[in-house]
Amino acid sequence: MKKNDGGKKNRADAERTPHPTLPFFVDDEPSPFDCKARASRVFDARRYWRDAVSRRGLADVAVERSFATTRSEKARAVGFTGRFVGRPVFAKLFWRNRTGKRAFERQNVEKSLLQRDLEAIVSRGATPCLPFRMMSVSTTVGRFRKTRANRAIDTRLRGMRIVDASEKSASFRNACMSLLPKDAREDIEDESHRVLLTAARDGRLVHETLDVKKSTLCRGGLVDVVFTEKCADRTLFDYLADTSADASASLPEVYLMLVHALSVFARRGISHNDLHSRNVVLRRVPPTVVSFGSARRFVTTVAPFVVDWDLGRSETVSNPELDDYEFVGLSDQANPLFDLYGLVKTFLYHHDAFSMRSPFVETVATSRQAARVAAVFEDLFEPARRRHGWLLEFEYRYLDEKTKRMETQKCVQQTPYIPRRGSGKVEKRWPTSVRELTPSFSTIGDSLHALVERPLGPRDPAPDDAEGREFEFSDFFDLQ
Repeated sequence: MKKNDGGKKNRADAERTPHPTLPFFVDDEPSPFDCKARASRVFDARRYWRDAVSRRGLADVAVERSFATTRSEKARAVGFTGRFVGRPVFAKLFWRNRTGKRAFERQNVEKSLLQRDLEAIVSRGATPCLPFRMMSVSTTVGRFRKTRANRAIDTRLRGMRIVDASEKSASFRNACMSLLPKDAREDIEDESHRVLLTAARDGRLVHETLDVKKSTLCRGGLVDVVFTEKCADRTLFDYLADTSADASASLPEVYLMLVHALSVFARRGISHNDLHSRNVVLRRVPPTVVSFGSARRFVTTVAPFVVDWDLGRSETVSNPELDDYEFVGLSDQANPLFDLYGLVKTFLYHHDAFSMRSPFVETVATSRQAARVAAVFEDLFEPARRRHGWLLEFEYRYLDEKTKRMETQKCVQQTPYIPRRGSGKVEKRWPTSVRELTPSFSTIGDSLHALVERPLGPRDPAPDDAEGREFEFSDFFDLQ
């Protein structure tokens, strides 16, 4: 008995004693363009994190904001921002069964991609537009449920169940709306769910198939948590919706850097496959001189990062589950232009959508700079669009193999190839003429560089307000 009491006392002391905050956790972060300094910082941090995890598991994880990455009934992943051992992080939590018929469930593709391919790219300075993987931790669902992080994750998933159910039932949605404040009624998902969860548990919010008390994580499962740098707080979507007077000035730079990153991915056979505007995040930086080859120098105040790689693949990390999404054009095969068209389509879609949604309010997406970027994309991709109109469409009719019915699917960041219009049959391989008609990464880079707010020539000195040294990256990589 005394032995057990002593164990409880030691655990209680451990809970009260925070992990020591180390100097590199509180110093100013290096520039996101300084890949070498970022790598050194991450590799130093890992040594201390391993020690913290071995002693306290995930007890030091604090969740600030969580969000479900897929709908809750089928969700197997949740992303969240927070802190771990005194450092701000972005993390992705995955869970899977370890017993029974589905013990084989899904490899952690994002973890593998970050570790095998993406970390090498950013640490070698090929592109700055990726977050570093800090650490990966695996534990049981039972142990995770004892952490502080579990409450926030569990609340989010239970709330998402309400969102799912409300989308399928107009009467239930109206019941949800009656409980929410007026400023939260446009989108239930933006609500913290506290009011809805309380009402559901008290029986004041009843749905014929909704069980809010049902466990959100499988009892006999495993949890993987992949920690990456908290590289930014703002999504590309939030940026496009910004109404600030000077916000649009950085728009060409954002897409210039993203197109360069896609050229790096394409050269290495890496595909993201889900490059929508919430899977790109932006960080404000002091004026910084950046160059992609000697001819494309410019001053920027923003750095974009590509995140959320669970639908990704590479030559070294396969993702067989992509074949389950063939109706939106995904497959476990390399397509070096898939993400490029997804990025361009998403921008053009938002450029039109924001114009219709807010015709009397100028946002970044409807600004003069956005119109110039849209004109560049439309002009460069016109030969491909003229020959293959499906490349820049936003809705597709496909044949559902299970029901044998024709369904309509909105596809903005993804592009299914349906060669015979009306057949609904999606083909995995695109025609070779698509590559021939698509502008090269370099050509797109030249056109975007011509639009940046503060371009620099090869011999122009750095302006006085630019902080730190100039950051140079390789030229664009074009497909052979």
